[in-house]
Amino acid sequence: MKNGMIMAAAALIMRAAGMGMRVWLSGRLGAEGMGVYQLTLSAYAFFALVCSSGVTVTVTRLVCELTERRSAPAAAYAAEKVMTASFVVSSLLAMCMFFSADYIGIFLGSEQTVPAIRILSPSLPLMSVSAAARGYFTARRRIIAPTVEQMIEQATEIAVCAAAFAMLPTHSTRRACAYAAAGTTASEAVSFVYILIVYAIDVRSFAKGRSREDGLVRRALPIYLPCTASSALRSLLAAVENMLIPAGLVRGGTDSKTALARYGMISGMAMPVIVFPSFVILPFATLMITEMSSAKAGGRTLAVQRMAQRVVGVTLKYSVPVAMIMIFFSRQLSEALYGNSEVGLYIAALAPVVPLMYLDSAVDGMLKGLGEQTSYFVFNAVDSALRVVLMLLLVPVFGTWAVISVIILSELFNTALSVWKLIKVSKMQARPVSDMLLPCLCAAVPCMLFRFTGAAGKTSIIVTVLCCSAIYLFLLAIIKINSKKLLLK
Repeated sequence: MKNGMIMAAAALIMRAAGMGMRVWLSGRLGAEGMGVYQLTLSAYAFFALVCSSGVTVTVTRLVCELTERRSAPAAAYAAEKVMTASFVVSSLLAMCMFFSADYIGIFLGSEQTVPAIRILSPSLPLMSVSAAARGYFTARRRIIAPTVEQMIEQATEIAVCAAAFAMLPTHSTRRACAYAAAGTTASEAVSFVYILIVYAIDVRSFAKGRSREDGLVRRALPIYLPCTASSALRSLLAAVENMLIPAGLVRGGTDSKTALARYGMISGMAMPVIVFPSFVILPFATLMITEMSSAKAGGRTLAVQRMAQRVVGVTLKYSVPVAMIMIFFSRQLSEALYGNSEVGLYIAALAPVVPLMYLDSAVDGMLKGLGEQTSYFVFNAVDSALRVVLMLLLVPVFGTWAVISVIILSELFNTALSVWKLIKVSKMQARPVSDMLLPCLCAAVPCMLFRFTGAAGKTSIIVTVLCCSAIYLFLLAIIKINSKKLLLK
């Protein structure tokens, strides 16, 4: 719990800084420029996730399992071998990304992305090693080092990006996106140096020497390959999907600039608002990989069941009021952040995915800890493929609202599969009334009170959110107390 609170507090700072940077960038790039930048990030995400996603989980699981057997030298050996292998693989991918930048730009439908893609490519091997080190620290339950590393990374990115925009000319979207990319690459370089130094110091005290572990490749590949394949396939299909959205809007009769602007408002402006509050849930989802892995390795089935039950309940009790606030006060949020109300329409439309998205993240972390990464891969692959097909068929006909509908249906489908699998492997019991229905009712009351009495218009959005949250927690506490009294009778 302590580690989770530290990670959540750090995530709040980083998310707030990242959100501030996103708002600042949107003011300099405009909606169309944000569309181009988002296309760049979708291509970068493919290479980045291939380099890092499976590495973190693999190191966490191996170090956790070997430490459980009281074999610290073997755990250190495993971490370093995975780190070395990931550096080699990611260096090859970095060269591939650099030399194929022109083709990637053509694939994305915007050659303005090419310079930024080339600038981002050197960050891949640095990111891969950092991800492996984070996996080691997560398994050791020492989250201060990776938390500080990510904060350094965020601060460096903001500083370099701001300096580039202040000191260099920004005559075009191409150049502006390149400056933003330079901030990302510089931040990965600085965080790489920091995490490597801290790792070298910590591993010395953790393991005196190294003990070769036989069968390491055989044990690592079943963890690494499904996670990496899932991330690779999903991010590749996401890149295809992101390319299809503006292209589909153009085929439906929208001009290219407007299409990029609408895509930028959905993916580059509305979605960051939707994702922002997940800073509370994601750190615990990461820690669940370690906790679930240790409980399973130790044969503690009841502990697995209780953890799964509690994480699902807490995630829904947190995410439901977040969704309600976004639905009722989307216009105020949009005006406060971006100075216009148009993005608010997309925030309100996407808000129903919040409980699904946050729950899916938490459940995915638990499934990885329980060794169900193959199921995770299959679910994500099917979900991503369906999204691409639906975007291809529906966006040219129904336009922007088809994009919103596909996102909601996709999250519903993927989350349902993940929760079903978690129930099956953990033996937890679903509690729809206490985990979903009651939070919906308790969250709706203060939101309706502030919205329809006009109180929200007389106060700042921050005060409105705080008041709604306080009333929600009060109502939830009252129901919980009364439920306990009824049980005692």
